[in-house]
Amino acid sequence: MISVDKIKIKLKHIKGPFLIMALFCFSSCFKKTELEIVHLQGKTMGTTYNIKYVPSNSFPIGQKVVHQKIEAILKDFNKVASTYDPSSEISKINQMEANIEINLSPIFKLLMKEAVEMNKLSQGIFDPSLSPLINLWGFGAAGKRSTPPGDQKVRDALQACGMVNFIFQKNSISKKNKASELDFSAFAKGYGVDLIVLYLESVQMDDYFVEIGGEVRTRSKDKQWKIGIEKPDPAQRGHLTKIITLNGAIATSGDYRNFYNHAGKKYSHGINFRSGKPVENNIASVSIFHSRSAMRADAWATALMVSESFSEAIDLINKNNLSAFIIYREAGELKMYESAEWKKEFSND
Repeated sequence: MISVDKIKIKLKHIKGPFLIMALFCFSSCFKKTELEIVHLQGKTMGTTYNIKYVPSNSFPIGQKVVHQKIEAILKDFNKVASTYDPSSEISKINQMEANIEINLSPIFKLLMKEAVEMNKLSQGIFDPSLSPLINLWGFGAAGKRSTPPGDQKVRDALQACGMVNFIFQKNSISKKNKASELDFSAFAKGYGVDLIVLYLESVQMDDYFVEIGGEVRTRSKDKQWKIGIEKPDPAQRGHLTKIITLNGAIATSGDYRNFYNHAGKKYSHGINFRSGKPVENNIASVSIFHSRSAMRADAWATALMVSESFSEAIDLINKNNLSAFIIYREAGELKMYESAEWKKEFSND
């Protein structure tokens, strides 16, 4: 007989463009013997991480060693992708002059390859080169603002944006415009999750829950991990819209965590690559499921969130066979959309 023990993990406020998800994990026990579950917590990428795993019997390794290794993995990753660290690899690229070619680390090459591919798959909507605009609007490492910039400043910043400003070769990168910058925050947390999963599986952990800033990946044999998707309404913070049983990766992006109001208008962190301004659509949040990659789920959640319209998002979902759950606003109400792939995956939830 299997008994179910429910544990709620409370997350602190998350900085950046990702939606906080209320997380629930359900632990099982068999023949009255509870499985040992290790819970590790910490801070990274301006947010928090929560990791739970069942230790491997065939590859015993201490909790302290696992935690130290995870901290080291995340620290090394920040040295590659953090725009808040002036000495990181991405910061050095952002600071360099035009027409200077520099060699890339294996991790940065992987991230850049993903950025280029997602830019093509999303028809330009997913664009990690929008950093000048993100900073201009007050949503990046340059600091926050409470008033929108002028149109001329937006036009100037747009000139420095676009993946065409970067020459990415097999092992190196250069840029055509000194003002051009990269920002991988739209999928960095997802890749951080994948890095931890790679480590856990390398030491034969096959039952785990890994979460960074709301991006989640799980695997289970004897236990089910349940994830709650939060209702995208600031007035009902913490209320759940949906609970699913997860075995794979899920990422969520929303418009109600990182924004400011000015003169009665809301400016959210999602920037439209065509206009250079915060996107104005009726999408409140997007959740993407991927069986193997939190990074890809993270990237698609961002891309769909900043689509020009709900119909454009649906078109991308259909063209790429995405497993997507969208909450959108219509006539003052929140409505839900589930793609065919999502319905297949979560038909029993």
